[in-house]
Amino acid sequence: MYNLQKFGIKFGLSKTENLLKTFHNPHRKLNCLHIAGSNGKGSVAAMLASIYSQAGYRIGLFTSPHLVDFRERFQINGRLISKSRTLDLIREIREKVDQEEPPTFFEFVTGSLNRGSL
Repeated sequence: MYNLQKFGIKFGLSKTENLLKTFHNPHRKLNCLHIAGSNGKGSVAAMLASIYSQAGYRIGLFTSPHLVDFRERFQINGRLISKSRTLDLIREIREKVDQEEPPTFFEFVTGSLNRGSL
């Protein structure tokens, strides 16, 4: 998966949309908060996740980049995704990737997030 970084940054959403379409657009079944800006996104995301979790909601948290372990990017109710689930998602998504137009690392990870959230 890390070898996808060689494809760099590519503007536009078409590859992400196409990848998600192969999995029947799982992101459309989610209610999300998108946190943007220059600084503090991780802290704001952690605080909101904590607030909503305490209110009884099931919370998925996706952050980027990770600090130590790739799985830090994917949490549900404060728990990291399991190593086996991570590998399953990588394999499942890799099978669906269009080799003529491979996704960037970020696009692949975003697809993993949406696929793994269900």
